Amino acid sequence: DSVFACDDLDGYASAAGDCDDDSAAVYPGAVESCDGIDNDCSGVADDGLVTVTYYADPDGDGYGLASASVDSCIAVDGYASTAGDCDESDAAVNPGAVEVCDGVDNDCSGVADDGLSTETYYADPDGDGYGLATVSIESCSAVDGYASIAGDCDEADAAVNPGAPEACDGIDNDCSGTADDGLSTETYYADPDGDGYGLTAVAIESCAAPVGYVTVGGDCSEGDAAINPGAVEVCDGVDNDCSGSADEGLTSVFYADADGDGVGVDGDTAEACSVPDGYSTTFGDCAPSDGTVFPGAVEVCDGVDNDCNTEVDDADAGLDVTTATAFYADLDADDYGAGDPVYACEVPAGYTTDNTDCLDGDDDVYPGAPETWYDGVDQDCEGDSDFDADGDGYDSEDYGGIDFDDADDSCVTDCIDGLTEDDPADTCAQLADDFPELPNDWYWIAPMGVAFEAFCDLENGGWTQCFELVNTRDEDFGISDTTWLDDCIDLTGSELTGEEVRITLENSVGVSLYDESGTRTADWSYNAITSTADPVDQYDWSNHDRVVTLSNGDLLTMAGQNSSNSGCGGSLGNGYTVVVHPAGHSASTTYHTNIKMMVMPYVHVVDCSWGCSGERRFSGWSTEHEISYNAGAMNTCSATTSQLGTFAFWVR
Repeated sequence: DSVFACDDLDGYASAAGDCDDDSAAVYPGAVESCDGIDNDCSGVADDGLVTVTYYADPDGDGYGLASASVDSCIAVDGYASTAGDCDESDAAVNPGAVEVCDGVDNDCSGVADDGLSTETYYADPDGDGYGLATVSIESCSAVDGYASIAGDCDEADAAVNPGAPEACDGIDNDCSGTADDGLSTETYYADPDGDGYGLTAVAIESCAAPVGYVTVGGDCSEGDAAINPGAVEVCDGVDNDCSGSADEGLTSVFYADADGDGVGVDGDTAEACSVPDGYSTTFGDCAPSDGTVFPGAVEVCDGVDNDCNTEVDDADAGLDVTTATAFYADLDADDYGAGDPVYACEVPAGYTTDNTDCLDGDDDVYPGAPETWYDGVDQDCEGDSDFDADGDGYDSEDYGGIDFDDADDSCVTDCIDGLTEDDPADTCAQLADDFPELPNDWYWIAPMGVAFEAFCDLENGGWTQCFELVNTRDEDFGISDTTWLDDCIDLTGSELTGEEVRITLENSVGVSLYDESGTRTADWSYNAITSTADPVDQYDWSNHDRVVTLSNGDLLTMAGQNSSNSGCGGSLGNGYTVVVHPAGHSASTTYHTNIKMMVMPYVHVVDCSWGCSGERRFSGWSTEHEISYNAGAMNTCSATTSQLGTFAFWVR
């Protein structure tokens, strides 16, 4: 790469021959250096320089392999200037290393462990530190599985060696040549049944108990573990404790008991350790052939000394009175007794088995005796009045009663009206006026010309009960019963009854909660009350002449099925509703509040010609809730208080 020019040019030289124009240190005439480069462009790198032989040294210990070398003017990485290494995989092995006892030729002398002292070692498979004298090696150090001491007599058991203590196990533990030598011994006895006691005749000496042997002899039965010198003697005919005698000290005397009542006879005995069949532990039976007679038996009325105490029946204080007869004192000797009973097997003097005498001081008085009337004495003990000879339940007028004919049981005071359908009274009030002594009861009355039976409250002035409802949890008016108060409406229209009305309420145990009455100021009619009337004709709060003021000031109204302004917004009942407002209620008062009592069914089945649709139910009521009562007042019908008990409507 040259040019011709008159003057020097930048980047050009006047001399040629450079062999590496990329390095200013390489050119003809440069000094050759040992770097593997042809510094002087002579055509040969490192020519003319002194070289040395280097040997491969992979383990870097400074000694290489003679078989792998290079010549170089400088040291080569991975090579050493000295040959002779015998193991290039271990830097600790080389010609300059110190020989140690490890089985390796550490100094590459050609012999492992050369020049080191050795010792004899003996095979020790069980690792107990003692080896077999017959199996040994020489070594400069201890060898695994070998011991430096010989003399082991059992290389399968590490517990057996010359240094082990001798144990009582039948083995030569210390390799002395004799098993169990130097140990103390004891006598042991064969014990086949394992009860802890052996047979004295079968004994051995041993330093330890052999299997099936014990240290105590004396057993008398090696086929039964329950028999030995330490066992408790029991009554079984066997010498349990090996004492030489069976059942010693265990037998008792028993007495023959032929009738099996548990008590035997003295003089006929047997000795045994348990009760033999047909014997007893006690004696004293006074009837050996009768199993029901023995000491301790219950004395009963049978003429026999049942308990063998020489006392019979009544003479025995232990007599069972449940087998005796009850007798009663008969003081008047009429064969009828009275008072508390005495119990005996035989009747005592002055006693009888009958206890129905009602006067045991008079022999003319006894059950069935002829009755003498009007003497104040109940001769026949019937318990009836001595002043009611005809037995009609009414005493004779001659003795303070009301019966004008005490010989005729069908007639009392001129045959009192009301006792029969054929002879009714006009009203309950008439009976109360004419016969104030009569009790409250059912009587026949005919206030409208037709006789019917009614319950009369005569004690309170002759009220006629025309309706009664016993409100229980399983009773209902019925959804179609629209006539439940018709009898009361009938009686209010009678010329003889009905101006006065009364309502009563008792709780479920008969305690009176309400009893008030008042006088009507106008007539009541079916048209104004029954469920079949047109709603505009039915009674409500605006019918003031139909409202009854009761004796305590409360107001009683009778509402029809669609009446309004009489409580709960109208539409109160299934034909009738009995409503009681507390005193002070008026037309200006909200009509669906301040209700004290209401009697009504909860299901409305009505004539819907006026516009209703189907069955109607009253909210808050049920078949168990047909009477409501609160001594103060209830705000709404839906919040009324159910009252179990009996409601009654009365007229007079």
